[in-house]
Amino acid sequence: MKVKICGLTRREDLEACQGADLVGVVVGVPRSPRNLTWTEAEGLLAAARGRFLRVVVLASPAPSEVARAFRAGADRVQLHGPVPSGLPFGSETTLIPSLALPKSPGEQLPPSLERIWHGPYPLVHLDTGGEDRPGGTGRAWDWAGWSGLIRRDRRPFLLAGGLTSENVTRAMTELTPWGVDVSSGVESRPGQKDPVRIQEFIRTIRAWEDAHA
Repeated sequence: MKVKICGLTRREDLEACQGADLVGVVVGVPRSPRNLTWTEAEGLLAAARGRFLRVVVLASPAPSEVARAFRAGADRVQLHGPVPSGLPFGSETTLIPSLALPKSPGEQLPPSLERIWHGPYPLVHLDTGGEDRPGGTGRAWDWAGWSGLIRRDRRPFLLAGGLTSENVTRAMTELTPWGVDVSSGVESRPGQKDPVRIQEFIRTIRAWEDAHA
Protein backbone atom coordinates (compact mmCIF):
# COMPACT_ATOMS: atom_id res chain seq x y z
CA MET A 1 0.00 0.00 0.00
CA LYS A 2 1.48 3.32 -1.06
CA VAL A 3 1.25 6.28 1.33
CA LYS A 4 1.08 9.89 0.19
CA ILE A 5 1.39 12.76 2.64
CA CYS A 6 0.07 15.86 0.93
CA GLY A 7 -0.01 19.58 1.58
CA LEU A 8 3.49 19.90 3.02
CA THR A 9 4.53 23.46 3.81
CA ARG A 10 7.88 23.12 5.62
CA ARG A 11 11.10 21.24 5.06
CA GLU A 12 10.90 19.70 8.51
CA ASP A 13 7.66 18.02 7.40
CA LEU A 14 9.75 15.77 5.17
CA GLU A 15 11.50 14.23 8.17
CA ALA A 16 8.13 13.32 9.67
CA CYS A 17 7.18 11.56 6.42
CA GLN A 18 9.82 8.87 6.80
CA GLY A 19 8.18 5.62 5.72
CA ALA A 20 5.81 7.26 3.24
CA ASP A 21 6.16 6.76 -0.53
CA LEU A 22 4.88 10.03 -1.98
CA VAL A 23 4.79 13.62 -0.77
CA GLY A 24 2.73 16.44 -2.23
CA VAL A 25 2.78 20.22 -2.34
CA VAL A 26 -0.08 22.51 -3.37
CA VAL A 27 0.63 25.43 -5.70
CA GLY A 28 -1.64 28.08 -7.18
CA VAL A 29 -4.61 27.50 -4.86
CA PRO A 30 -4.76 30.71 -2.78
CA ARG A 31 -7.77 29.61 -0.71
CA SER A 32 -5.84 26.62 0.61
CA PRO A 33 -3.92 27.04 3.90
CA ARG A 34 -1.34 24.71 2.33
CA ASN A 35 -0.74 26.82 -0.75
CA LEU A 36 2.89 27.52 -1.67
CA THR A 37 4.61 29.85 -4.09
CA TRP A 38 6.61 28.24 -6.87
CA THR A 39 9.83 29.21 -5.08
CA GLU A 40 8.69 27.53 -1.86
CA ALA A 41 7.55 24.44 -3.74
CA GLU A 42 10.85 24.15 -5.60
CA GLY A 43 12.73 24.18 -2.30
CA LEU A 44 10.62 21.40 -0.82
CA LEU A 45 10.75 19.30 -3.97
CA ALA A 46 14.53 19.62 -4.12
CA ALA A 47 14.80 18.49 -0.49
CA ALA A 48 12.55 15.49 -1.22
CA ARG A 49 14.48 14.37 -4.29
CA GLY A 50 15.57 10.75 -4.09
CA ARG A 51 13.56 10.16 -0.91
CA PHE A 52 9.95 10.26 -2.10
CA LEU A 53 7.95 10.39 -5.31
CA ARG A 54 7.21 14.12 -5.58
CA VAL A 55 3.74 15.35 -6.51
CA VAL A 56 2.63 18.90 -7.29
CA VAL A 57 -1.10 19.48 -6.82
CA LEU A 58 -2.74 22.01 -9.16
CA ALA A 59 -6.35 23.15 -9.55
CA SER A 60 -7.74 23.75 -13.06
CA PRO A 61 -4.29 24.65 -14.41
CA ALA A 62 -3.26 25.92 -17.80
CA PRO A 63 -0.84 23.70 -19.77
CA SER A 64 1.97 26.16 -18.93
CA GLU A 65 1.41 25.57 -15.20
CA VAL A 66 1.64 21.80 -15.66
CA ALA A 67 4.91 22.27 -17.53
CA ARG A 68 6.19 24.55 -14.79
CA ALA A 69 5.42 21.93 -12.15
CA PHE A 70 7.71 19.45 -13.88
CA ARG A 71 10.42 22.08 -14.25
CA ALA A 72 10.08 22.72 -10.51
CA GLY A 73 10.94 19.08 -9.79
CA ALA A 74 7.62 17.21 -9.80
CA ASP A 75 7.67 13.52 -10.66
CA ARG A 76 3.88 13.58 -11.04
CA VAL A 77 1.25 16.31 -11.29
CA GLN A 78 -2.09 15.80 -9.56
CA LEU A 79 -4.89 17.70 -11.28
CA HIS A 80 -8.09 18.86 -9.60
CA GLY A 81 -10.63 20.10 -12.09
CA PRO A 82 -10.55 19.52 -15.86
CA VAL A 83 -7.45 18.06 -17.49
CA PRO A 84 -6.23 20.92 -19.72
CA SER A 85 -6.04 20.44 -23.45
CA GLY A 86 -2.83 21.12 -25.32
CA LEU A 87 -0.55 19.02 -23.14
CA PRO A 88 2.32 17.21 -24.89
CA PHE A 89 1.56 13.79 -26.32
CA GLY A 90 2.34 11.06 -23.81
CA SER A 91 2.14 13.31 -20.75
CA GLU A 92 -0.82 11.26 -19.48
CA THR A 93 1.63 8.84 -17.86
CA THR A 94 2.85 11.56 -15.49
CA LEU A 95 -0.55 13.02 -14.58
CA ILE A 96 -2.81 11.97 -11.70
CA PRO A 97 -6.26 13.40 -12.43
CA SER A 98 -8.55 13.71 -9.42
CA LEU A 99 -12.19 12.66 -9.52
CA ALA A 100 -14.49 14.49 -7.11
CA LEU A 101 -17.10 11.79 -6.56
CA PRO A 102 -20.79 12.69 -6.43
CA LYS A 103 -22.47 12.64 -3.03
CA SER A 104 -24.93 9.98 -4.17
CA PRO A 105 -23.07 6.71 -4.86
CA GLY A 106 -23.93 4.29 -7.60
CA GLU A 107 -22.62 1.89 -10.20
CA GLN A 108 -21.98 4.52 -12.86
CA LEU A 109 -19.95 7.73 -12.83
CA PRO A 110 -21.08 10.92 -14.58
CA PRO A 111 -19.76 11.02 -18.19
CA SER A 112 -17.09 13.65 -17.40
CA LEU A 113 -15.65 11.46 -14.65
CA GLU A 114 -16.17 8.24 -16.59
CA ARG A 115 -13.80 9.52 -19.30
CA ILE A 116 -11.07 10.02 -16.72
CA TRP A 117 -11.73 6.78 -14.83
CA HIS A 118 -11.41 4.80 -18.05
CA GLY A 119 -8.80 7.12 -19.56
CA PRO A 120 -5.11 6.60 -20.34
CA TYR A 121 -3.86 7.58 -16.89
CA PRO A 122 -1.95 4.88 -14.98
CA LEU A 123 -3.26 6.29 -11.69
CA VAL A 124 -6.26 8.39 -10.69
CA HIS A 125 -7.12 10.15 -7.43
CA LEU A 126 -10.54 9.71 -5.77
CA ASP A 127 -11.64 12.56 -3.53
CA THR A 128 -14.67 14.53 -2.40
CA GLY A 129 -15.57 17.82 -4.00
CA GLY A 130 -17.71 20.74 -2.92
CA GLU A 131 -19.78 23.45 -4.49
CA ASP A 132 -16.82 25.82 -4.61
CA ARG A 133 -13.91 23.43 -5.06
CA PRO A 134 -13.05 20.38 -7.17
CA GLY A 135 -11.47 18.48 -4.27
CA GLY A 136 -9.40 18.75 -1.14
CA THR A 137 -12.37 19.24 1.18
CA GLY A 138 -11.06 16.94 3.91
CA ARG A 139 -14.40 15.11 3.97
CA ALA A 140 -14.81 11.36 3.64
CA TRP A 141 -17.04 9.91 0.93
CA ASP A 142 -19.28 6.86 0.83
CA TRP A 143 -16.71 4.10 0.46
CA ALA A 144 -19.24 1.30 0.73
CA GLY A 145 -21.60 2.95 -1.74
CA TRP A 146 -18.98 3.21 -4.46
CA SER A 147 -17.23 -0.08 -3.71
CA GLY A 148 -19.15 -1.99 -6.36
CA LEU A 149 -17.88 0.17 -9.22
CA ILE A 150 -14.37 0.42 -7.82
CA ARG A 151 -13.93 -3.27 -7.13
CA ARG A 152 -15.45 -4.23 -10.48
CA ASP A 153 -13.09 -2.12 -12.56
CA ARG A 154 -9.97 -2.79 -10.46
CA ARG A 155 -8.03 0.19 -11.77
CA PRO A 156 -5.18 1.71 -9.68
CA PHE A 157 -6.27 4.71 -7.63
CA LEU A 158 -5.21 6.89 -4.73
CA LEU A 159 -7.85 7.06 -2.02
CA ALA A 160 -8.32 10.49 -0.43
CA GLY A 161 -10.97 12.43 1.44
CA GLY A 162 -11.15 12.77 5.21
CA LEU A 163 -8.69 9.98 6.01
CA THR A 164 -7.21 9.70 9.50
CA SER A 165 -5.42 6.97 11.42
CA GLU A 166 -8.83 6.15 12.96
CA ASN A 167 -10.68 5.40 9.70
CA VAL A 168 -8.01 4.47 7.15
CA THR A 169 -8.09 0.79 8.09
CA ARG A 170 -11.79 0.60 7.25
CA ALA A 171 -11.25 2.48 4.01
CA MET A 172 -8.45 0.18 2.87
CA THR A 173 -10.43 -2.92 3.77
CA GLU A 174 -13.50 -1.65 1.91
CA LEU A 175 -11.73 -0.61 -1.31
CA THR A 176 -8.16 -2.01 -1.41
CA PRO A 177 -6.70 1.03 -3.20
CA TRP A 178 -3.26 1.31 -4.78
CA GLY A 179 -2.48 3.92 -2.15
CA VAL A 180 -3.91 6.35 0.38
CA ASP A 181 -3.53 10.12 0.44
CA VAL A 182 -3.81 12.24 3.59
CA SER A 183 -3.44 15.95 4.29
CA SER A 184 -5.73 17.56 6.90
CA GLY A 185 -6.00 14.26 8.77
CA VAL A 186 -2.39 14.56 9.97
CA GLU A 187 -2.44 18.24 10.93
CA SER A 188 -2.55 20.03 14.27
CA ARG A 189 -4.19 22.98 12.52
CA PRO A 190 -4.89 23.81 8.85
CA GLY A 191 -1.60 23.86 6.98
CA GLN A 192 0.47 22.69 9.97
CA LYS A 193 1.55 19.06 9.79
CA ASP A 194 1.84 17.11 13.04
CA PRO A 195 4.78 14.65 12.98
CA VAL A 196 3.19 12.40 15.58
CA ARG A 197 -0.02 12.10 13.57
CA ILE A 198 1.91 11.46 10.36
CA GLN A 199 3.84 8.60 11.89
CA GLU A 200 0.72 7.17 13.51
CA PHE A 201 -1.01 7.21 10.12
CA ILE A 202 1.91 5.43 8.45
CA ARG A 203 2.14 2.81 11.23
CA THR A 204 -1.59 2.10 10.92
CA ILE A 205 -1.22 1.38 7.21
CA ARG A 206 1.84 -0.82 7.65
CA ALA A 207 0.01 -2.79 10.35
CA TRP A 208 -2.91 -3.31 7.94
CA GLU A 209 -0.46 -4.55 5.32
CA ASP A 210 1.04 -7.04 7.76
CA ALA A 211 -2.40 -8.31 8.67
CA HIS A 212 -3.31 -8.80 5.00
CA ALA A 213 0.00 -10.20 3.77
